Amino acid sequence: MDIIKDVAKKAGVPVGTVSKYISNFELKPKTKIAIEEAIKELNYEHNIYARGFKINGTNTVALIIPMVLL
Repeated sequence: MDIIKDVAKKAGVPVGTVSKYISNFELKPKTKIAIEEAIKELNYEHNIYARGFKINGTNTVALIIPMVLL
C-alpha cells in the first residue's frame, strides 16, 4: 500500500504539496501533472480513516431513532 510520501517522492515534490493537491488547492499546472502521474502509477487512494485519525475527527453524523413498540 503506497502512502502519500511515496507519491511525493515519485513526483519530486514535498508531501505538503501532494496534500494540497488532494485538498484541491490551486497548484502550478506542471506540479499538478507530476502528482497526477505519480498517483496513477502507484494506484494511490487516500485513506479517509487515516485522515480522521490525523485531524482527530470525521465528517460523520450519527442519527439515533428510538423504536417505540405499541
